[in-house]
Amino acid sequence: MKKKTRYFTVSLGFLFSILALLGCAQSSNNMLVFECERLGIVEVQFNETQGIANVAIHKDTLVLPRQPIASGFYYSNGKTSIRGKGQTLSIEIGRMRPVQCRSKT
Repeated sequence: MKKKTRYFTVSLGFLFSILALLGCAQSSNNMLVFECERLGIVEVQFNETQGIANVAIHKDTLVLPRQPIASGFYYSNGKTSIRGKGQTLSIEIGRMRPVQCRSKT
């Protein structure tokens, strides 16, 4: 009788693990809205499965590939980059001084 109970517990644990992974896979797109100095509203949609961020600044949308970083996030196409952690975002466009942003969501 104990073996059946243990098997049932292990099976439920495995099932919950699979469901949790499926839930994470479905939420691979995260949209955040930032208020930025000099730029106003900036929308960033992170696509974790493709490793890109779609950044909407005014009427332009940039697609930035994810770059390696120890913590937080960093996306860049060489000319434009975004990096941040938590509720903050820094945008670097060309040789301009970095623009600081705070999350509105």
